[in-house]
Amino acid sequence: NNNNRRSYHDDAEGYGSNDQEERKPMLRGDINLRPNTGNTNQEIGAAFGSLREIASSLRWMTIGTTVTAIFWEGFAFPVRILSSTLTDPAKLVLGAYLGVFCLLILGVELNAPLRENFGFLYNPLTRGMVLLLMCTMCLGILKSWWESLLGVAFIICGLGYV
Repeated sequence: NNNNRRSYHDDAEGYGSNDQEERKPMLRGDINLRPNTGNTNQEIGAAFGSLREIASSLRWMTIGTTVTAIFWEGFAFPVRILSSTLTDPAKLVLGAYLGVFCLLILGVELNAPLRENFGFLYNPLTRGMVLLLMCTMCLGILKSWWESLLGVAFIICGLGYV
């Protein structure tokens, strides 16, 4: 009984139906691509893109967040040194560590040769954990609402990598 058999080609063309009247989904890419080449055939308008698109947007979000944090800490850190060195030294130390970690993450994202000394940042799981640590640093400082926004951005990036 060969009429009831479905082939891979049937599934790719019309999702198992031979009815030409039925509307087929609009796919990005070529249906004839071989699997496991890194290209996907995803429906147009899907909520998430391909893995390559997700990684690229996550990378650019991480770069934007770390540049913003470096910019913010560049102005806030000298003020912290003058105003809260004796009253609140923990926020001073957290700000310094946040700046150092931001420079490290930015260096990794921009492909600086850091693999020998900071190889753990090249693994997505440990990079996500470092970004979550940076989120807690932002929330630990929390002198202004900017730190809370940076903390939320770091937690989104960190959870994306994890």
